[in-house]
Amino acid sequence: MRCVSSASDFLVRRTASGSRLSSAPSIGGASSGATLAAALLLAALAVPSTAAAQGLLWKLPEDGTSVTYAGEYSQILRRTGSTEADVELSFTRELRVRSVGQLTAEVGGASVPARWIEFEQTTQSGSGAVQDTGPGGQIIAKLLVPESFIDGQFVDARGIPKSAIPIVRGYLQRDGGPIEELPPGAYQPYPTITLLRMPSTLQQDELDDFGDGGATLKATQTLESATTRTEVSMELVRDPATPFGIASWTVTTKEATKQGAEPRSEYVPRSESTESMSLKSTDNGAVSAIDRD
Repeated sequence: MRCVSSASDFLVRRTASGSRLSSAPSIGGASSGATLAAALLLAALAVPSTAAAQGLLWKLPEDGTSVTYAGEYSQILRRTGSTEADVELSFTRELRVRSVGQLTAEVGGASVPARWIEFEQTTQSGSGAVQDTGPGGQIIAKLLVPESFIDGQFVDARGIPKSAIPIVRGYLQRDGGPIEELPPGAYQPYPTITLLRMPSTLQQDELDDFGDGGATLKATQTLESATTRTEVSMELVRDPATPFGIASWTVTTKEATKQGAEPRSEYVPRSESTESMSLKSTDNGAVSAIDRD
């Protein structure tokens, strides 16, 4: 897969697709939280990256804080070349982000502050029914994350994009079903929790300006393989006054396909997905939806 930077300010060079969970290597001898976070991320970086960094966690509020983002998720299924009309689907979506515990995690001989962070995403049809099929339903991810990872930066101390969230351990539950235990490694919120993901390489002035406080970041990027083109446009509003550092975002992803031997001019539009979310409420006294540590 190749990346094509848009006419905007971004040059993207690392790509891959899908979310993944990877086992972490041994972290013996780690001496700080930053070292631990970097080591946990090695599992994600050892395989192709998502050409983007996670975008949900920018700062840590007091433990027990919960925020709710609300908005819409829509899909258009293109029927290019068919006499049938395109299929348009629209859903409401809520994403709750909670801090539900603090502890000192022991990993590879290192003791570091860690935080239980929980994402609970629910996607419903226009009638209010939880989706049994399609883009959502309900998914809960409870992740034990080194606190040093959540520092308001796109990249780590080595300049590597934070393409996933490092976890000491975690749990995953879909639609009220069995709780799945997640091994140490890395968790990628895209695309199951959110469509939001950040460009993997930003110009330094954009990085510095956005990292200093409240700002709006707009970005576009195009990812291409021999058979698929994915165009992403994103607008993220960061607000340091909000508990986790984000006020709102809108992301649109367009996909087109072609046969491998065909020229790039033969890409045919296939689908378009948009997620638009904004901060709805904040609360204290958050309790985990997954009663496991």
